[in-house]
Amino acid sequence: MDLLDGGPSELQTGTGDRSGGPVPRWAWIAAGVAVLLLVYVVTHRYPATDTAPGLAATPSQAVPTAGVPTELPLLSGTRGFGPAGLRLLISGDSPTVIDTHTAHRDAVPGVPTGGRSFTQMVPTSAGIVATVLSRDGVSVGVYLYRPGHSPKRLASTGRVLPGNGDNLVLYRYTGVETEFSGYSFSGGVRSRWNLSGLATPIRDTPFGLVVAHHPGAQQRGADLLLVNPETGDVRRRLAEDRSVVAASDSLVAYMDSGCRLRCSLLLTNVATGETSGYGVPESREATSGTFSPDGRLLALAFPGQYDPSLTGSVLPGFAAVLDVQSGELTVVPGLQTQAEQAPQLAWSPGGQWLVVATATASQARFGLWRSPGRNGSKELVVLPGRLTIDGSVDVTVLP
Repeated sequence: MDLLDGGPSELQTGTGDRSGGPVPRWAWIAAGVAVLLLVYVVTHRYPATDTAPGLAATPSQAVPTAGVPTELPLLSGTRGFGPAGLRLLISGDSPTVIDTHTAHRDAVPGVPTGGRSFTQMVPTSAGIVATVLSRDGVSVGVYLYRPGHSPKRLASTGRVLPGNGDNLVLYRYTGVETEFSGYSFSGGVRSRWNLSGLATPIRDTPFGLVVAHHPGAQQRGADLLLVNPETGDVRRRLAEDRSVVAASDSLVAYMDSGCRLRCSLLLTNVATGETSGYGVPESREATSGTFSPDGRLLALAFPGQYDPSLTGSVLPGFAAVLDVQSGELTVVPGLQTQAEQAPQLAWSPGGQWLVVATATASQARFGLWRSPGRNGSKELVVLPGRLTIDGSVDVTVLP
């Protein structure tokens, strides 16, 4: 007999009389509650993490969980040193060169330190090119520093991107448009052109200059363009309204602008326009990254964020390395950052080591991790000591 007809239950058990009788009222109540609970579980279960067709699944269990803000940033592992010859160029208010093999630190000869300036440095074939910025981010000069030579002023304002060979890309935003200058160490300025709105050069590739272009205030992300570095003419539109992450000589990596829940990392071949997608941890967005010298690995920096489900708690920032061919994503162990802060990342010249850095407002720490697939290590090698800074730090590896 059906349970809903009000008659005796066929599911009753025990040694008592099975001839039937009214079902107690408490049993009906219990059955009703059980059905409601079952419906709730089925309809309110947490959605399974899925990826778009062809995307690699991400090992979400390896992503750092919520923590206490006062405990961050975290850099833990084996205290030690790096390989011989691996030197770090540290930009900031006190430009420094760190020898990872000895932990010895030296000031960069001739580069201004302290005061009210911040120096952004990039190594080039001719020497170190430094953009000196005021504390509010305004450029006060671009200089070339070479051992045994006086500083050479390349531009009074603007910023710089290393180009192919002995070339540089100098650029300056006027508030209305962005002015570009192609500069050669051997021949001086070789080209000038401009783009309307704000534009930032990302990479000077053999196929053209990759530029992140913000055509108007209404668009949150950037249009990614491949342009002729001599004229600014657009050769290919790579993507629209995206957040750029990194670029190599053949690939540009980016994410959906303003992505919140299920985000995808996209890689576009700058020569062909072909695009591949990869999964990333749910609700996390990579804000910066760097390709290994051979282009096979992409190190990604994910900033920490406040946990919306726990007041005062933070989902720590972290770093992960993507194998571009297999889609495997490996989280770097022992590295966590505070809310709205991401780790600094750089590759050694041969690509065997990933350099990582964490920073507070007053100090920075550095570590090394052997990349996966190349006798990858399970722990970070944490360099001894801390670097005193004033505000921020930027890490580049010297060739």
